[in-house]
Amino acid sequence: MLYGATATLTRVLVDGAWEPWLLLAAPLPALAALGLLQRAYACGHFGVAFASLQVADPLTAVVFGAVLLGEPLPTGATATLTALAAALLAACGTVALARTGPPPAAHVPQAR
Repeated sequence: MLYGATATLTRVLVDGAWEPWLLLAAPLPALAALGLLQRAYACGHFGVAFASLQVADPLTAVVFGAVLLGEPLPTGATATLTALAAALLAACGTVALARTGPPPAAHVPQAR
């Protein structure tokens, strides 16, 4: 969600809102997200962290853009079916990535 917030703040900056507080606040969610993501990678949960990032980042960016910035969402049957198919594919990929784990470590005798 922090990367989605970063995308929203970046969009506001690109559109010309150069307020001092906004310039100072924009990097904060990106730095927090980077720290949390690297921590998840370091703990050995790469598949779950990466899958979650790939799904949550665009979803939160779209929701923040629609709700906070008033960006229109596509309408129509084709757009709805395409969005549902993409969501289903993303959900299946997320589950597949989350089920994968690091290979079992080979037993290596410790030197005495």
